[in-house]
Amino acid sequence: MAGEASDKGSIRRMMRKRLDALAFETKKAASVAIVDQLAHLLPANATCALFHGTSREPELSLLFESRSDLSLAYPRIIAPGKMVFYHTASLSSLHPGSFGILEPDPCFPIAAPDELDFILCPGLAFTQNGHRLGQGGGYYDRYLPKATQSQLIGICFTEQILDQLPVEDHDFHVSDLVTAPGSLD
Repeated sequence: MAGEASDKGSIRRMMRKRLDALAFETKKAASVAIVDQLAHLLPANATCALFHGTSREPELSLLFESRSDLSLAYPRIIAPGKMVFYHTASLSSLHPGSFGILEPDPCFPIAAPDELDFILCPGLAFTQNGHRLGQGGGYYDRYLPKATQSQLIGICFTEQILDQLPVEDHDFHVSDLVTAPGSLD
C-alpha cells in the first residue's frame, strides 16, 4: 500500500487506528467468515491453539460450537514476556487476565508445544508471504520456537495485510493466513 509506515511503532499505531475504524458489526461478520474457513480447514481431532480476540481482533470462540471434535487451547500470561497454552473445556472457563484478555483457568492441563497441531496467531499486520507484526510484547515470538511441529496460521481482517513489514531475526513467520474483509471501502 502506498504511504505505509516503515518502522514497527508507526505501523502499530496506523493499524490500531485502522482497526478502530472498523464497525463492530463488520468485525463480527468477518469473524464468522474466518471461523467458517477454519472449520473447513482444520482436520478432525486436531489440537489447536487459538486466542480470545480483543475488540480489534477476530473473535474465534465460535470454533467451540462449530467443531466439537477439536481440542482447543488458549494462552495464559504467566510472567512478563512468557505465556503457555492450556487445554480449555469451555468458554465459561475463561476469565479476564493480563491486558484484560480472557485467559484459561490454570487448573486445566497445559498444552505442551509439541501437542499443538495448529497455532492460530493474532497480529496487528501481516504480509501475504507470512511476515507478522504483533502487539510488541514478543509473547508469540518467544513461544513459537518451542512449537516446531505446529502449523502457524495468521488470523486477521484483510485490512491488516500490508505489502511489506520490517522484519528482525527473532520475528516468527506464519505459513498461512486466514482472513476476511471488514469494510473500510
